[in-house]
Formats: sequence, structure tokens, C-alpha cells
Amino acid sequence: MRDIDNEPPTDLPEGWIYKKAGTISLKITDGTHKTPNYVTFGVPFLSTANIQPFTKGFNFSNYERYITEEEHLELCKRCKPEKGDLLISKCGTIGRTKEIDVEYSFSIFVGLALLRPMKGLFYNKYLEYYFNSDIAYKQMTELSPGSTRNTLAINALMNLNILISPINEQKRIVAKIDEIFEQVAKVKESLEKSKKLVKQFRKMVLTKAFKGELVPTEAELARHEGRDYETASQLLTKINQNTPKTKNQANVPPTDSEPPTDLPEGWDIIEAEKLFRWTSGKFINGGAISNGLYPVFGGNGISGYLNEYLIDIPTIVIGRVGALCGNVYISTGRTWITDNAIYAKKVIPIIDIGYAYWIFTISNLNKSSGGSGQPFVNQKILNAIKILLPPLEEQKRIVAKIEELYAFADEIEAQIDFALKRTDTIKQ
Repeated sequence: MRDIDNEPPTDLPEGWIYKKAGTISLKITDGTHKTPNYVTFGVPFLSTANIQPFTKGFNFSNYERYITEEEHLELCKRCKPEKGDLLISKCGTIGRTKEIDVEYSFSIFVGLALLRPMKGLFYNKYLEYYFNSDIAYKQMTELSPGSTRNTLAINALMNLNILISPINEQKRIVAKIDEIFEQVAKVKESLEKSKKLVKQFRKMVLTKAFKGELVPTEAELARHEGRDYETASQLLTKINQNTPKTKNQANVPPTDSEPPTDLPEGWDIIEAEKLFRWTSGKFINGGAISNGLYPVFGGNGISGYLNEYLIDIPTIVIGRVGALCGNVYISTGRTWITDNAIYAKKVIPIIDIGYAYWIFTISNLNKSSGGSGQPFVNQKILNAIKILLPPLEEQKRIVAKIEELYAFADEIEAQIDFALKRTDTIKQ
């Protein structure tokens, strides 16, 4: 174990000093090295998972374990945590520190170190903040062995340089940090609400799209431009002279919003079996997937590339079984489809592939899948889906607008995620 190479800085604020942790502590030790006998109810037994800095109390839901009162008393002979002590993670994510701010009893495992500071020298919350800072973390990583799973030994912890300011100044520092943390929490709450609004925005886009309210309808444009247009009913008549004309009121694919009670002018509704011919993909040995020419689609999207292809046109691919069932993708050109997916071997050309993708996406296939055990989607489930069908050119405009607005939402969400990450690092 080596001590840190660089000396502490000499240009400290007036009245500040550096001291080794071992010289300003009444006790530095760690939890039991022996795995205890766990019981259903008893004395809480804490590990690194329970340490959540900057919070009140401890998060027992992370790793809820208990030991008997007798075993706890035996472990207390070596390490008895008390209010005001610091618990420091010394395995894995080293340095994560929490002041004990509760009165009840518990024991700790070997992954936690316990530091008991000298009375009157520290405002203990100051020490918690210091140990969670980058200043302390950089020292700890220097003092750790450098293995893939960093471990901070007790001897190394004793050699950690602690930056000490006058006690009243410590209290002012903690008060200011608390004030800033409260502001950060409010910002984070606001960002989380904004992220929910983005999700609601996406739902609203799809709701309006399939009510005919997202873009001008083909009927509206034709009247404005003084031209005729081909309605969805006329398109359907072309593909099947025996297809009866449906009423404007019908059941529609399930969405998160109320479906329209009347179809927009020029729209019709048809079962998916009239527009698609479904078939399952074919098995391919995972070891055979390499850097070939053609993408391999399954229930989780593209999983590799082959020099063979199963279908040579863009089509709809849908996850067939398990947790991935109901996932919807668009393949592009020559593609191999694995047997954990279903694909449209034929698509009647009165429906745009992009439009079909969004129709199957809003159909909530994951929720409507069959099977009492492992969920699945089959041809029967897909064939029964009701397709809201606008004129073909209107379908393309709807898809273009959805993609435009979704790209906008993605950009906003990325900015929110970046800001959320910043709030998590601000505390350090």
C-alpha cells in the first residue's frame, strides 16, 4: 500500500489545515469479515448498497437484511456504529459516505468502514460532504490497489488527508451546501416533470395523427386546390371488389387516448389481414452471424449481419415471443428475419410502410399479446388489428410530421437528460 505521492497544498485559506484521518479520529475500523446468519426479522445489517449520501437516515429497501440481537451484540465488540460516526464505502464505488443520523442499532458488513471523529474538532456533516467530494475521492483512488474492483484498505483510509477549517466556518459551509442542494433538488424535480411532459407530447402527437388532426387531410387539400383525390374506400375497392364499404363508426386500434367516434373524411377502416401476409422468420445459429452484407432482424431489432437474406423488400418486423414480443421495426431492403420475429412477407401497396409502423406501434402489442405464461404475438393477433386508413398521400404526410415532431421531442429529451446528469454531478 502506497501513500499518496503529492503533498497537500500549502496555499490554504487562513486558519485551515490538513490532517491525516488517522490522527483526528477516535476509531477507524470496518464491518465484520464473516457473513452472518440472516433472519427474517431482527437488527438491520447494512452494506454499501444502503449508503445514500446527502439523505436523511438509511435506505433499507436497497438491501434489506437482518441478524439476531445476539449476533449483533457479538459484532458490536469489534465495531459498534453510533450516531455521529461516518460510514464509508471501501469496496466497489469507494468513498461514498453517510453520517449516522439515527439512534437505532444496526451492524455493518466488511464493505463499509467506520470513522469516529474527535469531538469538537468537526461539524460531522462537514466531514460527510468532504468525503463525498472529488478532493477526497481522488486521494482514495490513489490509495486503493487499482484493481478492477477498487478496495480501500483501512490503513489507506487512515492516511487520507482531511482538510479542516474552523468549526464555525464548517457550519457555514454546510449551511451553504445545503442551500445549494435544495436548489438543485428543485431543478431536478422540474426537469423530471419536463421529461414527463415530453412523453405526454409524443402520445398527443399520435392521438392527433390518427384522428386526422396532425396534418391537413387529403380531402381538405383537394377542395382547396380544386382537384379530385382517391379515398381510402376507393383504394380498398381496387384490391378487393368484394370488400364491403365500412361505416364511419368502428372500433380502432387501442391507444392511450379515446379513439375517434367518426373517421376523418376520406378515411376507412380495415382489418390488417386484408393488407398483410404474415410469416415467421427462420432460425439462424447465433455463431453464424458475422459482419456480412445484410442485417439480421429479431425481436430486439438488428442483432448482426449475414451474407444471406430472407426478404428483399422493406417490411414490418414484429417481435414474436417473450419480453420482446410486440416490438415493431421497419427492415430496409435485403434482410434476414430470425424465428423470434414475425414479418410481413407481402404488403398491399395501398398502405405506406412508415404509416403501418406507427399503426402497429400504437396497437400496444406488448399488452395485448397472448399466452398465460410466456407472452407471444402470432398471425391471428396481428390479423385482427383494425387499420385506420387515410388516402396514401395523406399517410405519407402523417408519417413525415410524426417523425419531425418525434425528432424534436428526442432533442428536448436529450437536453433534459444531459441537465439531469449535470444535477447529479453538481454535488461533487
